[in-house]
Amino acid sequence: MSLRLAVDAGQMSTYSPVLAFVCVATASVLPKTLAIERDWRLSPHAKKRVDWVMPVLTASYLFDLVLVHWLSRTHGDIYTSTAGPSSVLIWLLLSIWFLEQENPHPAAFLTAWCSTAVVSLGFLLQRRSHLLVAQQVWILIRGISLLVAALYSFANFQSHNNDSATTDATKTVSPTETIDDESNESSSETTDGTDLDEKSLGGTEDAGDDDDDEDEEKIGRQMQQERVAKVGGWINYLKTLTTFIPYIVPYQGRMRWWFIAYGLCTLYNRAAAVVVPRQLGNFTEALTKLHGTGTLPIQQLVMYILLKFIVGNAIELVRDMASNRLSQQGGMRLNIVAFSHVMGLSMDYHTSKSTGKVIRAIEQGSDVSYLYDSFVTIVPVCIDFVVSMFVLTNTIGVEVGYTIVIVTILNAYVSKKTSDMMEKHHEETNKSYEEESTSLFDTVSNWYTVAIHNRGSYEADRYAAMMEKGISLRCFSYDMSMICDGFQRIILDVGYLVAIYLAACRTADASGTVSDVIFLTSYWESITRPLMSIVRMFSWASGSLISAEWLYQLLHTKPSVDDKTDAKELQISGSTIEFRDVSFSYNEDRCVLRNVSFTAETGQSIALVGETGSGKSTILKLLWRFYDVTSGNIMIDGQDVRDVTISSLRNELGIVPQDPSVFDFSIMQNLKYAKEGCTDEQVYAACKAARIHDQIMKFSKKYNSKIGERGVRLSGGELQRLAIARVLLRQPSIVILDEATSSVDSDTETSVQEAIKELSKGRTVVTVAHRLSTVVGCDVILVLDKGEIIERGTHQELVDKGGRYAHLWSLQTRSS
Repeated sequence: MSLRLAVDAGQMSTYSPVLAFVCVATASVLPKTLAIERDWRLSPHAKKRVDWVMPVLTASYLFDLVLVHWLSRTHGDIYTSTAGPSSVLIWLLLSIWFLEQENPHPAAFLTAWCSTAVVSLGFLLQRRSHLLVAQQVWILIRGISLLVAALYSFANFQSHNNDSATTDATKTVSPTETIDDESNESSSETTDGTDLDEKSLGGTEDAGDDDDDEDEEKIGRQMQQERVAKVGGWINYLKTLTTFIPYIVPYQGRMRWWFIAYGLCTLYNRAAAVVVPRQLGNFTEALTKLHGTGTLPIQQLVMYILLKFIVGNAIELVRDMASNRLSQQGGMRLNIVAFSHVMGLSMDYHTSKSTGKVIRAIEQGSDVSYLYDSFVTIVPVCIDFVVSMFVLTNTIGVEVGYTIVIVTILNAYVSKKTSDMMEKHHEETNKSYEEESTSLFDTVSNWYTVAIHNRGSYEADRYAAMMEKGISLRCFSYDMSMICDGFQRIILDVGYLVAIYLAACRTADASGTVSDVIFLTSYWESITRPLMSIVRMFSWASGSLISAEWLYQLLHTKPSVDDKTDAKELQISGSTIEFRDVSFSYNEDRCVLRNVSFTAETGQSIALVGETGSGKSTILKLLWRFYDVTSGNIMIDGQDVRDVTISSLRNELGIVPQDPSVFDFSIMQNLKYAKEGCTDEQVYAACKAARIHDQIMKFSKKYNSKIGERGVRLSGGELQRLAIARVLLRQPSIVILDEATSSVDSDTETSVQEAIKELSKGRTVVTVAHRLSTVVGCDVILVLDKGEIIERGTHQELVDKGGRYAHLWSLQTRSS
């Protein structure tokens, strides 16, 4: 038997895998076959039973390739052809395609299997007398197996429409499930409506926040897919994300030079990846020629040391420094943009989101910056891969090039499968981290509660149990990760051994040199090392794309309350406030205010009283323009608040809230926060007027004393007077007192009331109060009930009237 004929038989002709590939591509792409895909599919259990066909077929072609090589080596007739490696590569791609398809197109794999079986058996009948017995048996088994698999698959086709009908019937036959679903939907609608009202009023957060956190990535992917469809595909979608590039890539300033340096270093590394291994090969070749002469190829050695160590390490240092700066600066700029945008959004956005979600939304900028990092890492790796294919194919041989491609595909597939397998473990590990952090935060922040109930030991045991669980999960996750990495290393090592063997064979046959082997040995690591993590990079980049989508949606969220294009500055002439038939609702189902009308003249004090939920706080929010009225007008000195800029409006308003918010700064810093650029003397004057200066001077560090997180080192009365001092510093035209004395005792209330009198001089004052004793001296008292003003007048007029106010007054005076 001719060696060439045996080799041709081993290759099994190039036509079979190419024909199979064409069949799969045609049946999967052409629109004519879509009707078949809709009507028929392989049943799930049959799909599992024939999953082995493609991998076994790939292994059979790999066996043919090994047999060809063995025949070539044993007969001393070197016969090279790309047919064998091409067959293995094509069937490897088709195997991965088939295994990853949940519902592969019937026409695609049936035509591929049948065509391969026909070509194999036809070749066997035609050239049987020239084939080795092992080849005949192998080809026969392959052809028959493919035909059996095709017939089995054909017999297990089922109508996709029938499946749908069966599924629908099953759902219809389950009335309980349907009723439960409807009940849940109805319940959800009710809950959503209630939560929206509560959150709009600044109430509690949605109870479903935890569920929302778990579904955040799923929601992000859904938004992403919807926008991909809307803009017309992934290319257009990615174009929309180019809006982030100006923030990530610096075009001016000092960072521009770091960007240029990074680009130059990257280009050098791409060239060095080829040049340095080649230089090592040249040095080895020169050293071999000088064997026994006592002479060293100094020039080759110096060049290698210079390229590999001196210049290479310097370039790598500069590149790492530039990469770190670009990444940090890019994330910082995006975070600043997101922060500024979020702080400019209206109150409805902030009350509908938990604080954690708002913070995560702002921090998406860092994740988007990582998308850029992934891009500048993946692109060079892909370039290196293409270059390595060209270089190794031309330097050593096409077989090594095919080896790299096959190893890369196998490594990527195994990495993808292991990453998917590990994802659940990573989620459990991350969840354990979150539980530990939440438990730690809750326990430490509630130290007082733990102490008074003497539950320190219980909390310590609970935290220890959570830590032990977390460590167990993390160890298991780490072990599995190492095992998965081990599989990848095995694939790369096998590929390396095959490549070295092929290069060594060429050297032994005098068709290659020793320097080629050295070159391959050195070059292989620079090619394959990034392959260990490139799939993970793609996975992380995919996650960063979700973050980019969230950030894109965030930056395109418009505030519901914003300045008009022709808005003007508020001009204060007398600080008269007028509500004209104001109605407001947070949603269509619930009207919070109805036809509210009143006027607060210049220098007049007006009080809003009523039960909880009557609309008092809503009036204040409308005055601050946290929301816009549904109907009617709010006027200040004859100017509609919607026609003036929000900034100029809020500059003229000052508020003393029920629970003043402070930062964990010094007293001086907290006071100066109210008015940028104010002097220490102005702060002292404001504190004296607010009756708190003497108290501050008693502290060890006086105005430089830290007041603690949320002002825990100050009493309620001190916090109130600090808030009054802040307002005095701002010198607003209109003052709002929101339950300013509700949380202080009677002795402290006297000091606070004195400070309020100082604050109210010459200003229009709007007071919200539950304790009616604090509004007795107001010029006008408005009594609200269910969003309407039901009574108005002075204290005495309302008491004499004997209405709702008189009833509330009698209840409070009787209890006191």
